[in-house]
Amino acid sequence: MPASRLGAEQPVEQGVEVRAQSVRVPTRSKTRQILLVILDQKLAAGDVIVLDGATGTEIARIGGAMDSAAWCAVANKTHPDAVRQVHESYLQAGADIITTNTFAVGRGHNPRLPHY
Repeated sequence: MPASRLGAEQPVEQGVEVRAQSVRVPTRSKTRQILLVILDQKLAAGDVIVLDGATGTEIARIGGAMDSAAWCAVANKTHPDAVRQVHESYLQAGADIITTNTFAVGRGHNPRLPHY
């Protein structure tokens, strides 16, 4: 199967299609498997895979909440629309991968975190 851009519709199995910004599959583990296949195909073809950028900086720029312990992750609860807007803007700019906005939120990473 040739490598494809995430935005291209591509039959995967039993009528399941992968589309940019929207993956319709029965389970999260199935979603992960499909996305890994697409990334593997892109890498095998020598394609460039584009990752998102400074999510926390962009959340702060548009007014999302920041916290000294959890940094920008507090916006997941207080400003979810801002977090969504930042992720969507990276996808619109051509990112193949967006990362979760969970930097510094694991208790093992920072025990001073408030309970969110």
